[in-house]
Amino acid sequence: MHDVVGPVAGEVRDGEGGMLKSCAACGQALWGHHPACGPGVALFPVGLMDAAERLAPDVHCFIGSKHPWVALPAAVPAYAENYDSAAVLDGARLSRLESALP
Repeated sequence: MHDVVGPVAGEVRDGEGGMLKSCAACGQALWGHHPACGPGVALFPVGLMDAAERLAPDVHCFIGSKHPWVALPAAVPAYAENYDSAAVLDGARLSRLESALP
């Protein structure tokens, strides 16, 4: 992996400033922090992980802006914008998320 550049100001969908870390060599986004989640929760493209095919999503959000050729599985909840974590995540996942939030 290449060196990572320092925080680069990003824009998240809700219009608040986010934090994005990207590869210094190619500019690929590596991970980011949403202002609502704080620094305890890192958001990243799952496709960057080894064996990403084993990490099925719990939910799809912001699908209102997805390309029409992207097919989403019917068994996974999908939302045009953001979603209510408490309504979607099971107890263990929700507890981990809540313990990391500011």
